[in-house]
This record gives sequence, structure tokens and C-alpha cells, in this order.
Amino acid sequence: MRKLVWLIAILAVAALAAAFTKPGEADVEAELKALFLQRLASTNPSAQENGGAFALTLMCKADHDACYEIVRAGLDVSYEDRTLYSVVGVEGFGDSIRCYGVFTRFFCNGEIPVQQG
Repeated sequence: MRKLVWLIAILAVAALAAAFTKPGEADVEAELKALFLQRLASTNPSAQENGGAFALTLMCKADHDACYEIVRAGLDVSYEDRTLYSVVGVEGFGDSIRCYGVFTRFFCNGEIPVQQG
């Protein structure tokens, strides 16, 4: 019986911690930008298949913020605030991902959608 009480107490503390550390909408925007910049950093401009994609990749590497704003305009982001976690849906450029935010982190089922070539 005593172990059951301890287990319930530990689960209650974990649930309380999850409720107070779930990411908010501002965290979603910051995470989207970080994921985009991480993906941009690993993109090789010379590997692009056409001249337009090459020029766009070079422009993006020169001005990260302006490029992110262009890509962000093409994304539809939905945010749902659940009791213990948050759910984020990102759709755009023919692709979509779903992320779950808990304990200040996001766990996604794919990469941020960006226009391919």
C-alpha cells in the first residue's frame, strides 16, 4: 500500500511538472526558426538541381532572417494547448508534420516542410 501511495505521488509531481513546462506559442516559433536554420546550414547550394534553387539557397545563406520569413509565410501552423502537453501541426509546401511539446522540448514526426528545389 505504501508503494502505491509513493507511485501516485511521483506521478502527480511529474504531471504537475509537465503542465508547467509545456512549450507555449512563442516557443513554437523559436523552435521552427531553429529547425529551419539547422536545415539551411546543412544544405549545399551547389547540390541544387536548377538555377533558381541555387540562387534561393545562396540568398538564404546570406540573410537567414529574410529567408525564414519567406518560408514561414508558406507554412500553416496550428497550436493546441492541452493540459499536460501541447500539440503543434505544421503544414505547407505539400508536406506536414505534427509535434508534441512537453517538458520544454518538442518531439516531431518529421522535418519542417520547406519548398524543395
